[in-house]
Amino acid sequence: MFQIIKILKDELRVSQLRLSLGMMFIIFLSSCVSTDDIYEDNREMVTLQVRSQAGTSMGDGLDNVIETLRILAFNPVSGECLYNKLFNVNTGGMVSLQVKADTYKFVFVANEPSADTSPLNFITNRSELDGITVSESDINSTSLIPMVQEIVGVEVSRTQATITGDENYPNGSSYNILPLKLRRLACRVDVLLEADEDLSALFTGVTFSNIPVGVSLLSKDNGSFDRTLSRSFTVVDNPDYFEDVTLTTEQVNKGIIWAKRIPRVILPFSNFTPTDDEDKAVVFTVNSNGWRNPSCKLKILTIGDDGGSVTANNYTIPSNSYLTLKGTIRTIMEVEAI
Repeated sequence: MFQIIKILKDELRVSQLRLSLGMMFIIFLSSCVSTDDIYEDNREMVTLQVRSQAGTSMGDGLDNVIETLRILAFNPVSGECLYNKLFNVNTGGMVSLQVKADTYKFVFVANEPSADTSPLNFITNRSELDGITVSESDINSTSLIPMVQEIVGVEVSRTQATITGDENYPNGSSYNILPLKLRRLACRVDVLLEADEDLSALFTGVTFSNIPVGVSLLSKDNGSFDRTLSRSFTVVDNPDYFEDVTLTTEQVNKGIIWAKRIPRVILPFSNFTPTDDEDKAVVFTVNSNGWRNPSCKLKILTIGDDGGSVTANNYTIPSNSYLTLKGTIRTIMEVEAI
């Protein structure tokens, strides 16, 4: 008998950064009744079937696409790798695996780069995953976004899965419908620029700099990575990144006469402690032809529970976050980012 297990979205309100878990999976658990599916120790085999499905939360385009899914299962005590298989899937496709009815630590990796030569092919112990990193070049606006999920303690029986020792679930909670959460190893930035003068002849593009050279596969902190890289988008080389904006009445009343939108810039996440270390902040620059290029360090504006803004020196952009950046160019010398 099949039971539906949905991967739920999880949202984080961090200023105007919002988590967008845009990928969902429908997972089915069924117990096998054939004696051929029983190991010599008489523990039943459980068939785990996974269907990929685009989510309904914030995100679009490649945000919600999956082509490969690797599933790893580990002995929760010794860390020994008991199962490791890469599946090629299409959105809505189904994959299956079989494990003994037992307790496991599961890791799911979606859209891993260079899967044929990936070090994940050779994992023998859970501890080896701590040394796996993903390069900055593999996290971009044109490639599928790598995603991960780890559940540290799952007791699988013929009728339910019981979760212990995992921060995402109440300890000891049991599920017929198991909520599995995924996390993108990226952040998304949508940019809106506006100005009180016509910059059509001057504006050449934007640059994101101080970008980390990579991210850890499972750790949410990449503060130890060098931040020496930059990405530039120009109206000449990347015309598809820039959209004209029809001015609203509010903008016109504020004296705005020029606006551009740069949607869906995908960057490796930038998360570290302490969060007020501005030397690690991602820097945003508006580039021009013939005048000074204004820039600013991206900083989170925390939104309080009462809806009011609370200023906080938080220069991180966590994994799986969605940032809407509004920049108002008030003179040719400065830019105000909101």
